[in-house]
Amino acid sequence: MMICAASATMLTPLSIAAQTVPTSPPVNFVNDSNPAIGSIVPKLLDSYVTLVRDRPEVLVQNYNTVITLTKARTTAQTLAAIHDDRTNQAYSILNGLGALTNLYMAGAGAGASTTGTAPNTLTPTSYATATLADYVANINLGNSFSAGSATFGNGTATPLAGAVNFINNTVRANSSTEPAKRTFARYQGANPPIDPLDPRFANYNVNTNRGALTAADTAAIVVPSFLSSYTVPAPYASTTQWVRGFTVTAAMIAANGGKPITAPNLGTFDSAGKFTAATFTVGQYVPGIGASPRPYRVSSDVNVPAPMLQIINSTNPYADGAYPSGHANSGLLQALGTAFLIPQQGQELLARPADLGTNRILAGMHSPLDIMGARIEATALAATNIYAALYDAKGNRLDWTNPANAGAYAVYQAYTQTQAYLASACGTTTVTACIAAANASGATAADPFGNAAQNKATYLADMTYGFAPIGPVKAMTAAEVPVQAQVLLLTRFGYLTDAQRTEILATTALPSGYPVLSGNTLDGWGQLNLYAANDGYGAFNGQVSVTMDAAQGGYAAADSWSNDIGGTGGLTKNGTGSLTLTGKNSFAGPTIVNGGTLLVTGTNVSAATVNTVATFGGTGSIGAATVNNGGTLRPGTGTTPGTLTINGALTLASGATLVENLSGTLASRTLVSGCLLY
Repeated sequence: MMICAASATMLTPLSIAAQTVPTSPPVNFVNDSNPAIGSIVPKLLDSYVTLVRDRPEVLVQNYNTVITLTKARTTAQTLAAIHDDRTNQAYSILNGLGALTNLYMAGAGAGASTTGTAPNTLTPTSYATATLADYVANINLGNSFSAGSATFGNGTATPLAGAVNFINNTVRANSSTEPAKRTFARYQGANPPIDPLDPRFANYNVNTNRGALTAADTAAIVVPSFLSSYTVPAPYASTTQWVRGFTVTAAMIAANGGKPITAPNLGTFDSAGKFTAATFTVGQYVPGIGASPRPYRVSSDVNVPAPMLQIINSTNPYADGAYPSGHANSGLLQALGTAFLIPQQGQELLARPADLGTNRILAGMHSPLDIMGARIEATALAATNIYAALYDAKGNRLDWTNPANAGAYAVYQAYTQTQAYLASACGTTTVTACIAAANASGATAADPFGNAAQNKATYLADMTYGFAPIGPVKAMTAAEVPVQAQVLLLTRFGYLTDAQRTEILATTALPSGYPVLSGNTLDGWGQLNLYAANDGYGAFNGQVSVTMDAAQGGYAAADSWSNDIGGTGGLTKNGTGSLTLTGKNSFAGPTIVNGGTLLVTGTNVSAATVNTVATFGGTGSIGAATVNNGGTLRPGTGTTPGTLTINGALTLASGATLVENLSGTLASRTLVSGCLLY
């Protein structure tokens, strides 16, 4: 009959084939400030030198952004900037755990001890806050705060010892920004006459070791052309002197009225924060600011919070490069490790270090490019380190449930133990249930990272800080995603394959062309939008086949993809789990439901086919729908009534089932704009 309307978390590894092993960087990457060892990390970030040489307008925008933001900084932003400067970054980001923050901190033995020691036993705790007055009284408040320990003070293991060890010993391994900072601060071109990691640069101290450097040592440092847009401060006579430094002459002393020379930000601070300028006499070397200076060295218009002036590096600018940010790198490393263990809070954990990065700009300590570079380094090294634990030398995924694979098994234990502990400590069956209960009770109403839409928009904006593309703009392909990057989504999308997680990263990534984010020797990391990737595919470029096993629990039992999914491909839903599409989707290929449940609560233009033992429903809209023998159409979500709109024909084959949910006076509806065929 035809009736027409009036108007028309999987824990067991999936079987995968061998793949190309990581090369950007390799799993055995080196990252050391010792010039005899060196570092590959600058190759992740080296498009910066093109900006230094050839794109002064980009760097002017970069530093002017700092001036603008610091001048407009509010009192609340000042407090946040000081907090994230002075507090141990690993501790700082823990409030990205939302409702789980205090539970995690107690289980990890984290806390705000002034000595950095763990409590003797399991002790309830909470995330520490401070006031501006607190920092005026003690500018080092928070330096010793701990993000966790493997043991309590009494020597017994903390419940989250596995998590602490995973984050500290795997995720954060070999991840210092110092080699890269030194490389770019002392950049001397492709063939430097002095290794940028040469210890004489680090050994210089204006107060205690002036003889470590001479003008000859810094004579080859590249002078960034953008500095000509700023006022060269006395006593420097040119941008060249400002970058490389100079040797004081008798004529300079005479021109200074016979008095010794002083230079900005070179000297000492006493315990009260009072600055005493260093003085230089004839024959003494006055250092410059290097090739990647901190913003406050570039312009006196940068408004550094007053309490922080006493902690700036006033002894050696060449050991104080800005690119990339060490604080932002450290905070993101901690967040990525924690998010791997607790993917239910993954997006908030990404939002928090992004906020920390902006706070580094608001403090006048870093520029946008410094933060963008830090995100690249942290993402690349965290992914590579986790990958090295979970894959063999040929790129095959190890069975992490097998104790014989010791490294992989330790990661598995850290993940499962963290999930089990948090659920138990919360008094719920799962971490997801714990978060849901906290949200329902209003306990997270004041969560600064609890607004998902705001987080997503802010995270995207902070990926580029207003920079426009300066190179070729093209969408990222899966082939351009570094092999190991997908491991960062492993616990979020455990029911997908490596290739599918890679495709998610590609389809949610920024296009190429943005300063620093692309064009590096080891490329691909800067374009990855991990926040968006946690919401699933951004496009279906082929027929995407997803198998979810409800018996596995977690995301394999029920998941939501929240991006607006485009592309020429479609979706095939297999297995027993439930998948919900919440976005405004425009993918052109078919939607096929072979098993489990597919819900649409957003919009789909795709036509849907529902096959035997499968269920299709939701409260959104789709194209035409066909329900075959043994398939079920169930408008609404679960047992909750709702209206499903079908913008086309609805075909119900013999043996198909239409289920209408009822709740009091409410009932589900199916609105069909085309023909009803049955």
